[in-house]
Parts: sequence; structure tokens; C-alpha cells
Amino acid sequence: MKKIFLIIIMVVNIYGWEINTHRAIDRKAIENSANLKSFIQSSNIKNENYIKEKFEGYGSNMTYINYVLNGEENGVSANKWNQYFSKTSADYQDLLEAGTILEDAQWPHSASTPNKIDKADGRFVNHFYDAQFSGSGSKGLVYGGIRFLSADLWALQGIDTVNRHNLYSYNNALDYFKKGFTESNPTERKKYQAKMLVSVGHLMHMVNDMSSTAHTRADPHAEGDVMEVWGSGGENGNKSTGFRVSGNTLKSYAGISKNPDNRVPKYGKFSEFITGEARWTATHFFSKDTIFTKRLPKKSDTYEELFYNGNGLEKYYIRSDSISGIPRRTKLAIRVKSYIINTLKERYYRDDSVGMGFDMSTSFRGNYSVVEENARILIPRAIANARNFLNYFFRGQISATITNNEITVTNVSNPSLVAAAKYTTTFINIPATVYNYRFMYENNDGTRHPFLFKYDPPSREIAYIGSMEHPPTVDGFTTVHSLASGHTIKVPIKLDYDGRQQLATKKIILVYDANIGSERGISTCYVSKIFTGTGQRE
Repeated sequence: MKKIFLIIIMVVNIYGWEINTHRAIDRKAIENSANLKSFIQSSNIKNENYIKEKFEGYGSNMTYINYVLNGEENGVSANKWNQYFSKTSADYQDLLEAGTILEDAQWPHSASTPNKIDKADGRFVNHFYDAQFSGSGSKGLVYGGIRFLSADLWALQGIDTVNRHNLYSYNNALDYFKKGFTESNPTERKKYQAKMLVSVGHLMHMVNDMSSTAHTRADPHAEGDVMEVWGSGGENGNKSTGFRVSGNTLKSYAGISKNPDNRVPKYGKFSEFITGEARWTATHFFSKDTIFTKRLPKKSDTYEELFYNGNGLEKYYIRSDSISGIPRRTKLAIRVKSYIINTLKERYYRDDSVGMGFDMSTSFRGNYSVVEENARILIPRAIANARNFLNYFFRGQISATITNNEITVTNVSNPSLVAAAKYTTTFINIPATVYNYRFMYENNDGTRHPFLFKYDPPSREIAYIGSMEHPPTVDGFTTVHSLASGHTIKVPIKLDYDGRQQLATKKIILVYDANIGSERGISTCYVSKIFTGTGQRE
């Protein structure tokens, strides 16, 4: 009789959190971001439909939403996402959530086989930051003999090892933000608004991954990381097992304290969202392949408890004792020792079969599961950090009024929503050759154009706005001092007839582009106008 051997090879992406967990985490972050809500209100994009905007850089010519629904051959899309995204509309939240999903997109395999996908090759290989790495060079993942770009560099402005550009980096997101409100053509503006929103979703995904132990200990997990898989209950627990990401406030996910925000940092620069959280996660938790292979938490912070289950196994819980931000007696990992096969097996996850027909399951059901206890700390932190990142990205909040003879700009940012006053409340000086503020006006056809100013730098007086009889000289104006939260800057103007008519009849948008705190930031708002007369020609 012939012996038939069936070999099944399964390739799974090196994902971070399961994709629907990412989406559920970030949906809750979106719901709880006050600065995002303020931005949507001040920018007037709440009812924009971005359904036709396209996901660039993949040669697929697909829209963002269609790529999520149908774009990959890995079984992740199609049926799973049809229930979430409408086929006729996509608003700002849809695009943020799409970006969260698309950060795990695969790369086309090669130019010669454009329709084939290498499932182990995608954006996700740049999602690792080895916080305990002691060597020189990148702290990114080493996979297939290649060290890929570390998560912080990829998220900021990365070009990875095989020269693939991250079109959805932090720096690019800021450029898209500016163009989304200053481009003249309304079609182009909408394209850049979509790219900005999707980029922010991509960046939220990167922040999420720094609360995943495998990503902060550079643990490749092509077969899946158990805590990430366990956490795949998703929005309201769509699976029968797993963490239910539900509720309307951060406290709904806590399980760790009455006020989880007391335990969650508010970082002050984008790079700190990646590196700071990675260090905390890596030094307090273990991924499945790095128990005892990376530095442990301090011995004084942990202790072990021995359990014997009668099957020749000794099971040691490694528990927390005094680790900051982790409740005492939280199970951090399991160590398993088998006297039957006389070898030490170190596992953080369920390993149903290790050969010889012997079951060495390290899965603990119910509330006593190591995986569940870890997830009850790390998933809320992932939500809070994604929310904090949204608050940081949209930290610049401004309002503006134009009266007969004065422009008033007010910094209405809320410093309590991000890290510290030095980062959040001040619009820092920039050289006078670069503008801080640009006023745009919008025509009936939707095109936008900058108001042009005749400008006197020594006095900061704007003599004319958009004058036909007196040709203006610059398209914006700069401040020569900081503008703290709650403070205003008043710039005098001398309006001629043409300038007054333009101000009175046009929709006006203010765009700020300069440092907000220690990093570049963008802010925008619609401008209110107060006039008491019609003016006259000079």
C-alpha cells in the first residue's frame, strides 16, 4: 500500500495585533479624542465623502476602501470588512480606520508578477522596535537575514531595506495636512485630505504595535502571536473568545485601576510614542520566543509560583510584584518544565503538541489566563496611546477673526490633552522668511487662493489685503514671538476698497504651519468676519 504524505505549508503575515483588533482599538481611540473632534469641527470636513480616493504606492489603482475590501489574496479582506465600510460613502472615520488596516498591507511580489503577493513581505516587517537591543545600527526586525527598518524610523520618514518608501509616514502626513487645505483645486485638496487621514490611521497602527510584546522584543511571529490572536475579539467581541473592545470610555477597558489615565503616559514628541512605549512594554512583559532571552524585569519586581498538574509538568508563573503601572500579582509569563521528555520548554502561549503525542498545553482558561491578564493591561494602553497620539497630531487648535482693521488669531489649544506645556501650548518662532499663517479665500467654484498682503516687516503692519490698485508682495505673515495657549496675536491692517470687498464676500480659511512645541505642526480653521461699513476706493 502506498504511503501518502500530505504536507501543508501555511504562511501567515508577521502582523502585530490581529487586524480587527487594531481597528477596534483605534475606533475607540477615535471616539475619545477631543482634539480630533475639534479639528473635524473647525476644518468643516465632517460630511466629506472620500469613497473615490485611492491608496497610492501599490500599483493596484484601487480606492482605499476597495483595497481593504478586496485588495489582498490572504483571506483578510472581502467578507470581513463589507459589514464595516459602505460601498457608496467613506467619511473621515472610515479613512482613519482604513489606514489602521492598510498599515499591514503586503507588497506586490515583483514587477514580473504584478498580480502575485508574497504574503511574508509587507509593510509589517518594519513594525518592530527592539527596545533592549544593545548592538549598533537599527533596532528593527531581523528576518530572513535582513534587518529591516525600526518602527520609529519607518513611521517618521522611512525608506526600508529594499528601498520601499513609506508614503504614509508622520512627515508625509503633515505635508498632506497642509496641502489638504491650501491646494487651489478642490479635487486635489480632497485627495490630500484623504491621504492625511489615512496616514494618521497608519500611524495609530504603529503606536498600537508598541503595546504588543512581540514587536518590542523583535520577536518574529509568522505563525501569530498568542496574545494578539487572543485579543482578536474585536469590536464588541465578534468572536466567541478573545478580548471585547467595547464601551464608550477608556474606563470600559481598564480592569487595572479606577483611573487608567494615571498609568498611561502622554508623550510629547511623535518619536516618543514609539520608543517610550516600546521600552515600557519590553521591560515589563515577555513575548513567546523571548522569555529568558531578553532582560527580565528587575528580580525584585517579580516572583515565581510553582504549580504541579499531575501530568509530569511543573508550571511556574512569573508574576509582577512592584512594577510601576502593573497591578501586583499580574501573571507576566509561564515557564513549563517536563520531567517526561526531560527538557525545559519555555512558552508564553498554547502549544498543544510538541511531539511524542504529549500535550504540553500552557493555556489557562478564564480569568486566570496569563494571556488575558497581559491583554487587560496592554490593550487599554494601546487604546489610550492611540487616543493620545490623535490628540498630539491635532494639538494645534486656532481661531481667527477679521474686523475692519485688524486680524486676531487665538491659540485655543488645550494643553492638558497632550504631554506638557513646553510641547503643546506654544507656537514657536520661525524665521521671518517662512510664513506662520496663510489666509486662503474660496471662490464659488471651490478653488482656493491665498490672500496677498502688502507687508511691512519692521512694524508687522499689513497695509493691504488683495489690493488690485496696490499690488501686494507676500502670501502670508509671520509672528516674531511665541503664542501660548489662550493668547492672541493682533495684526493691524489697512483695507482699501478691493481688499474689503474680498474679505466681506469670500469664505476664508486660515492655515498655520510651523513648530507647535518642539515639532512641526499644522492647524486650520474657518475665519469669522466682522465689518461695519462698505469702505471706499482710495
